[in-house]
Amino acid sequence: MVKLLPLASDIDKLGINIPVALVDIDGHSFWVNSVVLNILENKYGKEFHSYPGVQLDPISNLPNGLLFEDAMSLLYDLPEFAEQLHPTEQSISNTLKLASSFGITSVHDMSSLSTLEIYKKLAGNKSLPIRIVYGLRSGCEPEKCASEFINLKNIYDYSDSNNGSLIKVGFFKITIDGVLSTRTASLLLPYEDAAETRGELLINAEKIDAYVKNLNENNIPLAIHAIGDNAVNAALNSFEKMSVIGVGNRVEHIEVISPEDIERFKNLEIYPSMQPNHGTGVIGKYIEERIGARDKFSYMWFSLNEGSGNRLLLGSDWPTAPLSPLVQLADAVLRTSPYGLYQGVWFPKEALSLQDAIKSYTLLPAIAAGIDNEVGSIVVGKQADFVILDGPLIIDNLKTINIDATYLAGKLTYKKND
Repeated sequence: MVKLLPLASDIDKLGINIPVALVDIDGHSFWVNSVVLNILENKYGKEFHSYPGVQLDPISNLPNGLLFEDAMSLLYDLPEFAEQLHPTEQSISNTLKLASSFGITSVHDMSSLSTLEIYKKLAGNKSLPIRIVYGLRSGCEPEKCASEFINLKNIYDYSDSNNGSLIKVGFFKITIDGVLSTRTASLLLPYEDAAETRGELLINAEKIDAYVKNLNENNIPLAIHAIGDNAVNAALNSFEKMSVIGVGNRVEHIEVISPEDIERFKNLEIYPSMQPNHGTGVIGKYIEERIGARDKFSYMWFSLNEGSGNRLLLGSDWPTAPLSPLVQLADAVLRTSPYGLYQGVWFPKEALSLQDAIKSYTLLPAIAAGIDNEVGSIVVGKQADFVILDGPLIIDNLKTINIDATYLAGKLTYKKND
Protein backbone atom coordinates (compact mmCIF):
# COMPACT_ATOMS: atom_id res chain seq x y z
CA MET A 1 0.00 0.00 0.00
CA VAL A 2 1.38 3.43 -0.96
CA LYS A 3 1.18 5.87 1.94
CA LEU A 4 0.75 9.50 0.90
CA LEU A 5 0.56 12.80 2.75
CA PRO A 6 -2.67 14.82 2.28
CA LEU A 7 -2.43 17.40 -0.50
CA ALA A 8 -4.40 20.64 -0.78
CA SER A 9 -6.77 18.85 -3.17
CA ASP A 10 -7.46 16.21 -0.51
CA ILE A 11 -8.19 18.77 2.21
CA ASP A 12 -10.33 20.81 -0.18
CA LYS A 13 -12.67 17.82 -0.55
CA LEU A 14 -13.79 18.43 3.04
CA GLY A 15 -15.49 21.60 1.85
CA ILE A 16 -13.88 23.82 4.52
CA ASN A 17 -13.65 27.32 3.08
CA ILE A 18 -11.37 28.81 5.73
CA PRO A 19 -7.56 28.55 6.02
CA VAL A 20 -6.56 25.03 7.11
CA ALA A 21 -3.00 24.08 8.05
CA LEU A 22 -2.32 20.68 9.57
CA VAL A 23 1.08 20.09 11.15
CA ASP A 24 2.74 16.69 11.06
CA ILE A 25 3.26 15.23 14.54
CA ASP A 26 7.03 15.52 14.04
CA GLY A 27 6.71 19.28 13.44
CA HIS A 28 8.61 19.19 10.14
CA SER A 29 5.83 19.80 7.62
CA PHE A 30 2.54 21.65 7.14
CA TRP A 31 -0.30 20.29 5.01
CA VAL A 32 -2.47 23.17 3.84
CA ASN A 33 -5.59 23.71 1.76
CA SER A 34 -6.03 25.89 -1.31
CA VAL A 35 -7.26 28.81 0.79
CA VAL A 36 -3.84 28.96 2.46
CA LEU A 37 -2.02 28.63 -0.86
CA ASN A 38 -3.98 31.61 -2.18
CA ILE A 39 -3.12 33.64 0.94
CA LEU A 40 0.56 32.81 0.51
CA GLU A 41 0.50 33.79 -3.14
CA ASN A 42 -1.20 37.11 -2.32
CA LYS A 43 1.39 37.81 0.38
CA TYR A 44 4.59 36.64 -1.30
CA GLY A 45 3.69 36.52 -4.98
CA LYS A 46 4.52 33.56 -7.18
CA GLU A 47 8.09 33.70 -5.87
CA PHE A 48 6.94 31.55 -2.95
CA HIS A 49 6.59 28.64 -5.42
CA SER A 50 10.38 28.33 -5.51
CA TYR A 51 10.91 28.78 -1.77
CA PRO A 52 12.93 25.85 -0.31
CA GLY A 53 10.56 23.19 0.99
CA VAL A 54 7.50 24.14 -1.09
CA GLN A 55 6.53 20.97 -2.93
CA LEU A 56 5.23 21.39 -6.46
CA ASP A 57 2.81 19.21 -8.39
CA PRO A 58 4.84 17.35 -11.06
CA ILE A 59 2.24 18.08 -13.77
CA SER A 60 1.05 21.65 -13.09
CA ASN A 61 4.30 22.76 -11.44
CA LEU A 62 2.21 24.61 -8.83
CA PRO A 63 2.35 24.23 -5.01
CA ASN A 64 0.45 21.10 -3.98
CA GLY A 65 -0.10 22.02 -0.32
CA LEU A 66 2.93 20.33 1.27
CA LEU A 67 5.35 22.70 3.01
CA PHE A 68 8.49 21.09 4.39
CA GLU A 69 11.16 22.44 6.78
CA ASP A 70 12.12 26.05 5.89
CA ALA A 71 8.88 26.59 3.97
CA MET A 72 6.91 26.18 7.20
CA SER A 73 8.12 29.64 8.26
CA LEU A 74 5.91 31.15 5.55
CA LEU A 75 2.87 30.50 7.75
CA TYR A 76 4.25 31.84 11.04
CA ASP A 77 3.52 35.50 10.33
CA LEU A 78 0.07 35.00 8.85
CA PRO A 79 -2.61 36.64 11.04
CA GLU A 80 -4.95 33.77 10.18
CA PHE A 81 -2.89 31.46 12.42
CA ALA A 82 -1.56 33.90 15.03
CA GLU A 83 -3.83 32.68 17.83
CA GLN A 84 -3.06 29.00 17.24
CA LEU A 85 0.71 29.49 16.92
CA HIS A 86 1.16 31.66 20.02
CA PRO A 87 0.38 30.04 23.39
CA THR A 88 -1.72 31.58 26.16
CA GLU A 89 -0.88 31.61 29.84
CA GLN A 90 -3.78 29.22 30.48
CA SER A 91 -2.61 26.71 27.85
CA ILE A 92 0.94 26.76 29.25
CA SER A 93 -0.34 26.32 32.82
CA ASN A 94 -2.44 23.36 31.70
CA THR A 95 0.57 21.83 29.94
CA LEU A 96 2.75 22.22 33.04
CA LYS A 97 0.06 20.56 35.19
CA LEU A 98 -0.04 17.68 32.71
CA ALA A 99 3.74 17.34 32.90
CA SER A 100 3.63 17.28 36.71
CA SER A 101 1.05 14.50 36.54
CA PHE A 102 3.61 12.44 34.63
CA GLY A 103 6.21 12.97 37.36
CA ILE A 104 8.22 15.62 35.53
CA THR A 105 10.11 18.16 37.65
CA SER A 106 12.53 19.60 35.06
CA VAL A 107 12.49 19.98 31.29
CA HIS A 108 14.87 21.03 28.55
CA ASP A 109 12.46 23.13 26.52
CA MET A 110 13.00 24.63 23.06
CA SER A 111 9.68 26.38 22.60
CA SER A 112 8.93 29.99 21.63
CA LEU A 113 10.05 33.20 23.29
CA SER A 114 6.40 33.94 24.07
CA THR A 115 6.32 30.69 26.07
CA LEU A 116 9.51 31.71 27.89
CA GLU A 117 7.83 35.01 28.79
CA ILE A 118 4.93 33.09 30.32
CA TYR A 119 7.35 30.87 32.28
CA LYS A 120 8.96 33.99 33.78
CA LYS A 121 5.56 35.39 34.76
CA LEU A 122 4.53 32.11 36.39
CA ALA A 123 7.82 31.91 38.29
CA GLY A 124 7.34 35.44 39.59
CA ASN A 125 3.85 34.49 40.75
CA LYS A 126 5.22 31.37 42.54
CA SER A 127 3.18 29.15 40.22
CA LEU A 128 5.83 27.49 38.02
CA PRO A 129 5.74 23.78 39.01
CA ILE A 130 8.62 22.63 36.78
CA ARG A 131 12.21 23.79 36.30
CA ILE A 132 12.92 25.07 32.80
CA VAL A 133 16.25 24.74 31.01
CA TYR A 134 15.53 26.81 27.93
CA GLY A 135 17.09 26.17 24.54
CA LEU A 136 17.04 29.21 22.28
CA ARG A 137 16.15 28.71 18.61
CA SER A 138 16.70 31.80 16.54
CA GLY A 139 17.20 32.91 12.97
CA CYS A 140 20.18 35.04 14.01
CA GLU A 141 23.37 34.99 12.02
CA PRO A 142 26.14 33.05 13.82
CA GLU A 143 28.15 36.14 14.80
CA LYS A 144 25.11 37.70 16.51
CA CYS A 145 23.71 34.66 18.33
CA ALA A 146 25.93 34.86 21.42
CA SER A 147 24.88 38.42 22.23
CA GLU A 148 21.20 37.52 21.71
CA PHE A 149 21.60 34.50 23.98
CA ILE A 150 23.36 36.48 26.73
CA ASN A 151 20.72 39.21 26.57
CA LEU A 152 17.91 36.66 27.00
CA LYS A 153 19.79 34.97 29.81
CA ASN A 154 20.06 38.27 31.67
CA ILE A 155 16.33 38.87 31.24
CA TYR A 156 14.86 35.43 31.90
CA ASP A 157 17.11 33.43 34.25
CA TYR A 158 15.18 33.09 37.49
CA SER A 159 15.90 31.55 40.89
CA ASP A 160 14.82 32.11 44.46
CA SER A 161 16.08 31.06 47.87
CA ASN A 162 13.34 28.49 48.46
CA ASN A 163 13.23 26.70 45.12
CA GLY A 164 16.68 27.25 43.61
CA SER A 165 17.02 27.69 39.85
CA LEU A 166 13.62 27.67 38.15
CA ILE A 167 14.50 29.10 34.72
CA LYS A 168 17.88 28.87 33.05
CA VAL A 169 18.54 29.95 29.48
CA GLY A 170 20.94 27.09 29.00
CA PHE A 171 21.80 26.33 25.37
CA PHE A 172 21.30 27.29 21.75
CA LYS A 173 19.76 24.98 19.14
CA ILE A 174 20.07 24.76 15.37
CA THR A 175 18.44 22.31 12.96
CA ILE A 176 20.57 20.99 10.11
CA ASP A 177 18.29 18.34 8.58
CA GLY A 178 14.72 17.09 8.59
CA VAL A 179 13.12 13.74 9.40
CA LEU A 180 13.12 10.21 8.01
CA SER A 181 9.34 10.04 7.56
CA THR A 182 9.29 12.71 4.83
CA ARG A 183 12.79 11.84 3.55
CA THR A 184 14.22 15.21 4.60
CA ALA A 185 16.74 13.71 7.03
CA SER A 186 20.19 13.93 5.41
CA LEU A 187 21.70 10.51 4.69
CA LEU A 188 25.11 9.44 3.43
CA LEU A 189 23.46 7.08 0.92
CA PRO A 190 20.16 7.45 -0.96
CA TYR A 191 16.84 6.45 0.57
CA GLU A 192 15.87 2.86 -0.20
CA ASP A 193 12.40 3.92 -1.36
CA ALA A 194 13.50 7.12 -3.15
CA ALA A 195 16.86 6.51 -4.81
CA GLU A 196 16.89 10.03 -6.26
CA THR A 197 17.33 11.69 -2.86
CA ARG A 198 19.57 11.53 0.19
CA GLY A 199 18.02 14.52 1.95
CA GLU A 200 19.87 17.83 2.03
CA LEU A 201 21.56 19.64 4.87
CA LEU A 202 19.51 22.69 5.81
CA ILE A 203 22.66 24.61 6.81
CA ASN A 204 25.97 24.28 5.00
CA ALA A 205 29.13 23.12 6.75
CA GLU A 206 30.74 26.58 6.88
CA LYS A 207 27.72 28.07 8.64
CA ILE A 208 27.53 25.16 11.11
CA ASP A 209 31.22 25.81 11.87
CA ALA A 210 30.43 29.47 12.50
CA TYR A 211 27.61 28.66 14.93
CA VAL A 212 29.84 26.29 16.89
CA LYS A 213 32.77 28.71 16.99
CA ASN A 214 30.87 31.84 17.98
CA LEU A 215 28.71 30.17 20.62
CA ASN A 216 31.37 27.97 22.21
CA GLU A 217 33.85 30.85 22.41
CA ASN A 218 31.26 32.50 24.66
CA ASN A 219 30.85 29.30 26.71
CA ILE A 220 27.38 28.69 25.26
CA PRO A 221 26.48 25.04 24.59
CA LEU A 222 25.08 24.19 21.17
CA ALA A 223 22.50 21.49 20.45
CA ILE A 224 22.38 20.39 16.81
CA HIS A 225 19.31 18.60 15.46
CA ALA A 226 20.77 15.85 13.27
CA ILE A 227 18.68 12.80 12.40
CA GLY A 228 20.34 11.29 9.31
CA ASP A 229 23.85 9.82 9.36
CA ASN A 230 25.15 12.53 7.02
CA ALA A 231 23.81 15.27 9.31
CA VAL A 232 25.27 13.57 12.40
CA ASN A 233 28.63 13.34 10.62
CA ALA A 234 28.45 17.02 9.65
CA ALA A 235 27.63 18.05 13.22
CA LEU A 236 30.56 16.06 14.61
CA ASN A 237 32.88 17.46 11.95
CA SER A 238 32.03 21.01 12.99
CA PHE A 239 32.41 20.21 16.68
CA GLU A 240 35.76 18.58 15.95
CA LYS A 241 37.02 21.66 14.07
CA MET A 242 35.51 24.47 16.12
CA SER A 243 34.17 23.43 19.51
CA VAL A 244 35.40 24.13 23.01
CA ILE A 245 35.72 20.72 24.67
CA GLY A 246 33.58 20.34 27.78
CA VAL A 247 31.19 23.22 27.12
CA GLY A 248 28.20 20.85 27.04
CA ASN A 249 27.43 20.51 23.33
CA ARG A 250 24.97 17.88 22.18
CA VAL A 251 23.59 16.24 19.05
CA GLU A 252 19.83 15.79 19.08
CA HIS A 253 18.03 12.66 17.82
CA ILE A 254 20.77 10.68 15.96
CA GLU A 255 18.25 8.31 14.42
CA VAL A 256 20.80 6.86 11.98
CA ILE A 257 24.56 6.91 12.51
CA SER A 258 27.69 5.50 10.90
CA PRO A 259 29.30 3.16 13.46
CA GLU A 260 32.68 4.87 13.04
CA ASP A 261 31.17 8.14 14.28
CA ILE A 262 30.08 6.71 17.63
CA GLU A 263 33.44 6.98 19.41
CA ARG A 264 33.75 10.61 18.33
CA PHE A 265 31.15 11.57 20.93
CA LYS A 266 33.51 10.47 23.71
CA ASN A 267 36.59 12.08 22.19
CA LEU A 268 34.78 15.41 21.72
CA GLU A 269 32.81 15.17 24.99
CA ILE A 270 29.53 15.55 23.10
CA TYR A 271 26.23 14.42 24.59
CA PRO A 272 24.08 12.22 22.34
CA SER A 273 20.48 13.24 23.08
CA MET A 274 17.81 10.73 22.05
CA GLN A 275 14.13 9.90 22.45
CA PRO A 276 13.25 6.23 23.04
CA ASN A 277 9.71 6.41 21.66
CA HIS A 278 11.02 7.82 18.39
CA GLY A 279 12.74 4.48 17.96
CA THR A 280 9.99 2.13 19.10
CA GLY A 281 7.39 4.22 17.30
CA VAL A 282 8.83 3.36 13.86
CA ILE A 283 9.25 -0.38 14.46
CA GLY A 284 7.22 -2.18 11.80
CA LYS A 285 6.35 1.13 10.13
CA TYR A 286 8.52 3.07 7.68
CA ILE A 287 12.06 2.57 8.99
CA GLU A 288 12.85 -0.44 6.78
CA GLU A 289 11.19 1.21 3.78
CA ARG A 290 13.38 4.31 4.18
CA ILE A 291 16.81 2.83 4.94
CA GLY A 292 16.57 -0.94 4.40
CA ALA A 293 19.34 -2.97 6.05
CA ARG A 294 20.81 0.23 7.49
CA ASP A 295 18.10 0.02 10.16
CA LYS A 296 20.61 -1.87 12.30
CA PHE A 297 22.43 1.46 12.64
CA SER A 298 19.34 3.31 13.83
CA TYR A 299 18.38 4.30 17.37
CA MET A 300 21.62 2.86 18.76
CA TRP A 301 21.00 3.78 22.40
CA PHE A 302 23.31 1.25 24.04
CA SER A 303 26.16 1.77 21.58
CA LEU A 304 25.95 5.55 21.87
CA ASN A 305 25.83 5.45 25.65
CA GLU A 306 28.87 3.19 25.79
CA GLY A 307 30.69 4.94 22.96
CA SER A 308 30.14 8.43 24.37
CA GLY A 309 31.53 7.55 27.78
CA ASN A 310 28.06 7.20 29.35
CA ARG A 311 26.83 10.63 28.26
CA LEU A 312 23.51 9.56 26.70
CA LEU A 313 20.63 11.95 27.43
CA LEU A 314 17.04 10.73 27.13
CA GLY A 315 13.87 12.77 26.70
CA SER A 316 10.52 12.78 24.96
CA ASP A 317 10.63 15.51 22.26
CA TRP A 318 6.98 16.05 23.19
CA PRO A 319 4.57 16.62 21.49
CA THR A 320 6.11 14.39 18.80
CA ALA A 321 6.09 11.47 21.27
CA PRO A 322 4.53 10.62 24.66
CA LEU A 323 5.44 13.04 27.45
CA SER A 324 5.51 10.41 30.20
CA PRO A 325 9.03 9.44 31.39
CA LEU A 326 7.65 6.04 32.41
CA VAL A 327 6.58 5.37 28.80
CA GLN A 328 9.97 6.49 27.53
CA LEU A 329 11.85 4.39 30.10
CA ALA A 330 9.82 1.33 29.11
CA ASP A 331 10.65 1.94 25.45
CA ALA A 332 14.36 2.34 26.22
CA VAL A 333 14.54 -0.87 28.23
CA LEU A 334 12.04 -3.13 26.46
CA ARG A 335 12.59 -1.88 22.85
CA THR A 336 9.35 -3.35 21.55
CA SER A 337 6.71 -1.94 19.23
CA PRO A 338 4.02 -0.06 21.20
CA TYR A 339 1.57 -0.95 18.41
CA GLY A 340 2.29 -4.68 18.23
CA LEU A 341 3.81 -4.32 14.74
CA TYR A 342 6.88 -6.44 15.48
CA GLN A 343 7.29 -9.68 17.38
CA GLY A 344 9.96 -9.61 20.08
CA VAL A 345 12.71 -7.11 20.85
CA TRP A 346 13.95 -4.94 17.97
CA PHE A 347 17.77 -5.14 17.78
CA PRO A 348 17.96 -6.20 21.46
CA LYS A 349 21.65 -5.30 21.86
CA GLU A 350 20.66 -1.63 21.66
CA ALA A 351 18.25 -1.81 24.61
CA LEU A 352 19.36 -0.06 27.80
CA SER A 353 19.46 -1.42 31.30
CA LEU A 354 16.86 0.15 33.60
CA GLN A 355 19.61 1.70 35.72
CA ASP A 356 21.27 3.34 32.70
CA ALA A 357 17.94 4.55 31.32
CA ILE A 358 17.01 6.21 34.62
CA LYS A 359 20.41 7.91 34.84
CA SER A 360 20.05 9.13 31.25
CA TYR A 361 16.64 10.58 32.13
CA THR A 362 17.64 12.26 35.40
CA LEU A 363 21.24 12.93 36.45
CA LEU A 364 22.89 13.19 33.03
CA PRO A 365 20.50 15.88 31.68
CA ALA A 366 21.10 17.85 34.88
CA ILE A 367 24.86 17.56 34.36
CA ALA A 368 24.50 18.65 30.72
CA ALA A 369 22.48 21.68 31.86
CA GLY A 370 24.95 22.59 34.59
CA ILE A 371 22.36 22.27 37.38
CA ASP A 372 23.46 18.94 38.86
CA ASN A 373 24.59 20.70 42.03
CA GLU A 374 20.87 21.30 42.69
CA VAL A 375 18.94 18.50 40.99
CA GLY A 376 19.28 15.24 39.06
CA SER A 377 19.60 12.86 41.98
CA ILE A 378 18.28 12.44 45.52
CA VAL A 379 21.26 13.53 47.59
CA VAL A 380 21.58 15.49 50.81
CA GLY A 381 22.01 19.16 49.95
CA LYS A 382 20.13 19.06 46.64
CA GLN A 383 16.60 20.26 46.02
CA ALA A 384 13.88 17.76 46.96
CA ASP A 385 12.55 17.07 43.46
CA PHE A 386 11.12 13.56 43.39
CA VAL A 387 8.13 11.36 42.57
CA ILE A 388 6.24 8.69 44.46
CA LEU A 389 5.13 5.69 42.39
CA ASP A 390 2.25 3.33 43.08
CA GLY A 391 4.56 0.31 42.76
CA PRO A 392 8.22 -0.69 42.58
CA LEU A 393 10.23 0.59 39.62
CA ILE A 394 11.28 -2.73 38.13
CA ILE A 395 11.29 -4.04 34.58
CA ASP A 396 8.19 -6.21 35.08
CA ASN A 397 6.20 -3.16 36.20
CA LEU A 398 7.34 -0.62 33.61
CA LYS A 399 4.09 -0.67 31.65
CA THR A 400 1.74 -0.77 34.63
CA ILE A 401 3.10 1.57 37.31
CA ASN A 402 1.82 5.13 37.62
CA ILE A 403 2.72 8.38 39.32
CA ASP A 404 1.13 8.78 42.75
CA ALA A 405 2.66 12.17 43.62
CA THR A 406 5.19 14.69 42.31
CA TYR A 407 7.24 17.11 44.41
CA LEU A 408 9.33 20.14 43.41
CA ALA A 409 11.67 21.57 46.07
CA GLY A 410 9.77 19.55 48.65
CA LYS A 411 6.38 21.00 47.65
CA LEU A 412 3.57 18.86 46.25
CA THR A 413 2.82 19.72 42.61
CA TYR A 414 0.64 16.70 41.76
CA LYS A 415 -1.35 14.09 43.70
CA LYS A 416 -3.29 11.34 41.98
CA ASN A 417 -7.08 11.66 42.43
CA ASP A 418 -6.82 15.21 43.81
